[in-house]
Amino acid sequence: MPRIGFFGAMNCDVVYGTSDPADLLARLGIAAPLLLETAIDDASAARGMSALEAAGAQVFLGGSAFNAARVAGLLNAGRPLAELEFFGLAGSAGSAAPHLDQLKRLGFGTADIALSPRPPATCLALVEPHGRTLLTAAGANVEIGDLLRERGEALAAGFARCNLVHLTSFLDPDVPDLLARILALARDRNPDLVVSLDPGVLWARPELPSIRALLAQCQLLHANAEELAILCADGGIEGLGKLLAPPGWTVVARSHEGATLYYGTESGVLAEAVPLADRYAVIEVVDAVGAGDTFTGALLWAWRGRGDIMAEAAQLGFAAARAKIGLLGPITAAALAGVVEQNQASR
Repeated sequence: MPRIGFFGAMNCDVVYGTSDPADLLARLGIAAPLLLETAIDDASAARGMSALEAAGAQVFLGGSAFNAARVAGLLNAGRPLAELEFFGLAGSAGSAAPHLDQLKRLGFGTADIALSPRPPATCLALVEPHGRTLLTAAGANVEIGDLLRERGEALAAGFARCNLVHLTSFLDPDVPDLLARILALARDRNPDLVVSLDPGVLWARPELPSIRALLAQCQLLHANAEELAILCADGGIEGLGKLLAPPGWTVVARSHEGATLYYGTESGVLAEAVPLADRYAVIEVVDAVGAGDTFTGALLWAWRGRGDIMAEAAQLGFAAARAKIGLLGPITAAALAGVVEQNQASR
């Protein structure tokens, strides 16, 4: 049975819908650009969380890697097709560790999760019709650099046990270089390890040596349209491919209409369009936070666990993401079950 690992931040997402995010930011006393992710301090996050909760905001467990892992865990629960494992650092809420507890309930291996006495990172998600503005405070994730330095060998051994490991970004600027070194050790131990990366806007910075070092360890890269434009700004998809791990790489470019898969081959780059929007009814967008992670979690599980070809896995991922945007908060087990049933009927 294949083993899929996940490594990334575990946050508390505070989701609040607004038609005037600029005014809301001013009332919160936070200076940040709209429709992007901005780092804020823990005190500002705590004040913002209290104000938004009082105004009716919903609070969910989140974090990009955690969101993707949760989807894979829910899909895997009914008929386990893969062994799942999570690596990283979990924050505490009083005597509880909510992310760690939920991962255990979903059947994840959690031996390589360190527990911090600090609270989980906080992400204030201000959702508007055109997208969302994310304000993220580090919380327990302030310790992630030290964790990578102190437990690098153990993490490399854990990654090497996996067939695929999926990574997402942290605010700490030292993390990409530290992760690149750990991944190099893991791939030395397991040359067949596939490293999957969703850089988000924070790590869509190929001009930085640390990001280039990280990309050099990755064979599978995920990006939305905005992130892909940044990653391909200098050399196009061919230039991006030269930064990724040989001999073969894949870039999954997702959009609201479907996905395009770019494959690196000896003869050049092959592109495969997966047009999907016309297969599904129009859904009113209720909450798009985590839709990309839902896509990725379903894709990775279907590709590695179910053995789908990448295009088929992308179809399941897209269907799951479409179902998620019609719901407030993370996608439910019932909604995912419906997605799988519909996906199988249309194949």
